[in-house]
Order: sequence, then structure tokens, then C-alpha cells
Amino acid sequence: MKRTYLTLVVSFVALLSVSEGIAQKRQDKPVVFDKRVVFHLPDYPKNEINLFPNPAITRVNVRFPKRLAGMNCEVFDQAGSRCVKKQLRPGDSIDVSNLQTGTYIVRFTKGKEHYSQKLIVQDQ
Repeated sequence: MKRTYLTLVVSFVALLSVSEGIAQKRQDKPVVFDKRVVFHLPDYPKNEINLFPNPAITRVNVRFPKRLAGMNCEVFDQAGSRCVKKQLRPGDSIDVSNLQTGTYIVRFTKGKEHYSQKLIVQDQ
């Protein structure tokens, strides 16, 4: 019991040290949950891509800013297999009529920017 507690405390202190170092490099704003412990939350980019309709049956429309035109789009099933790969332009949509009913992850990539969203495909 004492060993488990000590391991937990050491892990927590190490986590705080690492997160504090990362936050200082990125100059994140601290979030105070307790007056004794301060956590730093990194600023992640806002997801600027909209998938609709979601849940989908045959097609999914994709709306994104012009600067992301030409981005790569990949759809993965729950096993991690890629089901769809496409390069998107403004106004494009994704054909999901060949996909089985279920939950998928859609990953968008353009240069160093990466976005992911959950997509649900339904039967008609």
C-alpha cells in the first residue's frame, strides 16, 4: 500500500514538473483548481472544419476556411483501417455510401495542421 502511494505521489510530482516546463515554454495561462496546485492547459488550435450532416447516410459535406483548400482527408474505421482518402477543395463532399453503419474518425491534414472529428454513418 505504501509503495503504491509513493509511486502515485512521485508520478504526480513528475507530471506537474513536466507540465510546468511545457507551459513555461509555450507561455500558457495557468488554471487554478486549488490554491496549492496550478495546472497549465496548452492552447490547442480551434477546429475550423465542419462536417454535416452528422450522422450521415450517403454523403458528408465539408466546410472549411480557404487557407485549408487542398487538404488531405482520410476516414478511419474503429479498427484503424483507412476507408476513404481524398484531397478536398472548397465545396467538396465525402461519399460514405460504401461505408457500413458505425462510428468513424475523419482526419484532415494540411502541412503541419491536423484536425480530427468523429463521424457517424447510419443506414437509410
